[in-house]
Amino acid sequence: MVGTSYALNPTDWTSPIHRDMPAFFLKDLKSGWDNPDRIGLSIESLCCQVFGKSGSPNRARDNWSHIGSKEKRIIHSTSMLAGTIPVACGVAYSEKLAGNDTVVVTYNGEGSTAQGVFHEAINFAAVHKLPVITIIENNGWAYGTPNELEYSLPDFARRADGYGIPGVVADGQDVFDVYDKMMAAIEYGRSGQGPSIIECKTFRSYGHGDHDDDRADRYRPQAEVEAGRARDPIAIAKKHLLDLGYISQETADQFMAEGKGVKEARDEDFPPDVVAYMNRGIEAALASPVPDASEGPMWVFRD
Repeated sequence: MVGTSYALNPTDWTSPIHRDMPAFFLKDLKSGWDNPDRIGLSIESLCCQVFGKSGSPNRARDNWSHIGSKEKRIIHSTSMLAGTIPVACGVAYSEKLAGNDTVVVTYNGEGSTAQGVFHEAINFAAVHKLPVITIIENNGWAYGTPNELEYSLPDFARRADGYGIPGVVADGQDVFDVYDKMMAAIEYGRSGQGPSIIECKTFRSYGHGDHDDDRADRYRPQAEVEAGRARDPIAIAKKHLLDLGYISQETADQFMAEGKGVKEARDEDFPPDVVAYMNRGIEAALASPVPDASEGPMWVFRD
């Protein structure tokens, strides 16, 4: 999320999926997370959505991650992976007709590339040279199906070959590699050459969801799980920064969130300003009221 989001301009569009909650508030974060003009959701509104409060973008309707904002240029998220790629194409086409160089990035799991809608949308984008960047988040599993039973080639980025568009593989654990590949795709799209596919190879450290955590260690070899968890993106980023001389070893050792799951991590593992930022969102959600029952039919029917 960080590598792809940070590469975008504020006016670019993004289309997250239900596992991409950070994308909603990471958008345009380089403008400053307290900047009222930032074109991205605030942490307060995002937490209100999770808590089902009236301060949420859709006033507590639908799933906690099914949100979007035309004003913030975020395409409404759904659970149907690849289902928002046609929408992204429509948005990109509209921007192109308006003479803008806006790009649209859409996120999808590797399993979704087997759907017909994936082919139809990418083919449309390729034919019309739409600046749609499709991120394939490949964590090795489509729910319970491993890669080798999903696709006959080692890289899902090769799906791009059939459409005559660039398809590259990025190390999804390395924020700098993701950023570099994203910047190349953005430059390609803005120049009018069309869409790209970026496959970010990552690792599913735990289960598909909370219900799967107790089984995730049993259907994968323990050595594979340990090796995957060892390549924590924070640790990899720290090593790069250390090698480049941007941070000291003392700074790198100050906060140690890497390698820890949600059950092990504590506030002291993160910088105080990050903890304060997240707590501010939680406090706003707790203070926000529950929508009145009379709002039930709102946005459902129109006279």
